Amino acid sequence: MSLSKNAATLIYATFFGAGGGNNEHVDGGTSRFDKRGVVYQSVCAGCGGSSAFPTTATAWSKTNKSGNCNNAIFKIDFQTPNVIAMASTTGVVGCAPLTYTFINGSSNATQYIWDFGDGSPKDTSLAPSHKFINGGIYSVKIIAINPLSCNGIDSATVKVTVNPGPVVNLGVDYDLSCVALSDITLDAGNSGSTFLWNTGETTQVIKPATNGKYWVTATFSACSTTDTIELVGPPLPQGTKPYIIPNVFTPNGDNINDTFKISVKGIASEFNIKIYNRWGKLIFETSDINNPWDGKIDGKEAVDGTYYYLLNFNSSCIKSPFSDHGFITLLR
Repeated sequence: MSLSKNAATLIYATFFGAGGGNNEHVDGGTSRFDKRGVVYQSVCAGCGGSSAFPTTATAWSKTNKSGNCNNAIFKIDFQTPNVIAMASTTGVVGCAPLTYTFINGSSNATQYIWDFGDGSPKDTSLAPSHKFINGGIYSVKIIAINPLSCNGIDSATVKVTVNPGPVVNLGVDYDLSCVALSDITLDAGNSGSTFLWNTGETTQVIKPATNGKYWVTATFSACSTTDTIELVGPPLPQGTKPYIIPNVFTPNGDNINDTFKISVKGIASEFNIKIYNRWGKLIFETSDINNPWDGKIDGKEAVDGTYYYLLNFNSSCIKSPFSDHGFITLLR
């Protein structure tokens, strides 16, 4: 007799013996099962001295030589094949990103689940292809399923290798109205790789000679990666700073140099300036770069002389906040 899970339904049942009132029976503990579901059964057969218990051609004896019951042993094998999972790949070791196609060599399965070991979603197709984005050694697992087989489920793994390519990042494009060429260094990183720049140079680090596009290919373990950067605009003259702070202004109403205005190349942010008189009193402050000091204090003209300023700002041309302080002369 074969029952489904939790004995919910009867799958198969039969009887084995002579029948006809020979009182054949099974004592407790005489059945054994192996992992494949084969039943090894021992029964009290031929009770009453009968030899009617059915036997096969190769049985040890077809005759009950006992005056009553004798021991009969037989095997029941439904010969239901197991699920066997097996996987391989047609791919060869290469550089990331790399696509492998998998061969499903499983038998007696009706469903499949592939886990590629890289955190990507599982795949239920028969023989999938998969792209590995990053380098590494991955254990790809196939789970083969057949609910009607003896073992129900089996799994196997196959390892694939993806060589990592160099990660090259030359950074964001440079605005040459902000920075002088002499202050720019292009670094491809990836020490130990070989390099080829579009300038013909083969070093990891170069100093650009002019504006324009630069690109580099870095190669390591036969894997290559290329990155490009552009130096945009006419170069800033060497020694020129990406901001201008005047040291004198003349608020006399002639519309020439009438305000103490800070000029910043690029987009200014987090701007703040404070101006003090010679006695250390704060006389002007603004966080708006477009609201310069007009030389007045509380609406009245400030006297000629020297004043002290504290300046803080950030800019798209400057990679870190900038601070400065100094003196400004007011002349009418």
